[in-house]
Amino acid sequence: MGRRRKSVRSSDDGLSYLAGVGLFILLIYSLFQKVLEWIALHKNEIIIGGICFIALLIISFLIWNWFENRNRSNMGTQHKNPPSFTSARPSQNDDRSFVNNQQLNHNEIRLTTVDIQEWNNRQKLREKEQRRQREFAFSGIEQIDKMTGRDFERRMKVLFEMKGWKAELTPDTNDFGADLLVWTPEGKKIVVQCKRYSKNITNKAVQEVVSAKAHYKADATMVITNQWLTKNARILAESTKTEIWDRDRLIVEIEEAEKRFDDNNRTFKA
Repeated sequence: MGRRRKSVRSSDDGLSYLAGVGLFILLIYSLFQKVLEWIALHKNEIIIGGICFIALLIISFLIWNWFENRNRSNMGTQHKNPPSFTSARPSQNDDRSFVNNQQLNHNEIRLTTVDIQEWNNRQKLREKEQRRQREFAFSGIEQIDKMTGRDFERRMKVLFEMKGWKAELTPDTNDFGADLLVWTPEGKKIVVQCKRYSKNITNKAVQEVVSAKAHYKADATMVITNQWLTKNARILAESTKTEIWDRDRLIVEIEEAEKRFDDNNRTFKA
């Protein structure tokens, strides 16, 4: 009797299980039919949405892959040379290297300071030389009286250049009686004898410049001095048609040349 009741109870459970499975299958089938009907009505939207969804997945994957590779590379760099206890403690060689580097940096700084100081010194010397040249170029008759003979020749060269003439110094020795060769703006060539004396000039200066005229194939002769000429020297100058710039004429020429000089543009006025 007990066995019979157990068999009936098990058959009832089997029937109820089959009924449940059947109902589930019918439910799934009905849902599937509804899904098919919805897909048939919204076919185009589903295709577009699917494409967008796939594109979004691809973009997300690419971004994720880029970040992943970046993290791996950073981790690889960090673990390429892992720190150790020995490397954390500076060795004696490291101390020496540090000291050498400090000395090198100090030498570089000191070298840079020396270079700057040397450049400043050169600049000061250059400015001093420019001031000296300017003072020399604008030296008056009082400064000329204290010059050497060669400096007087250089000062006269500057004077002719300030007048707009071309001037050239002859050699210190073997000048054949001429200290300067000058050319006027018209191209006239003149041999010049410069005499910076403390007394009047004799006719010897006129004789020297007259003899130099033929040697240099010049067109005219001139004698310049910070003093005056003796009577005989003036007579000889008149007969040889030698132009004379004595002290009075020299002062006038210096003043006229300085008036023609444009100090702002460092050029000569026409």
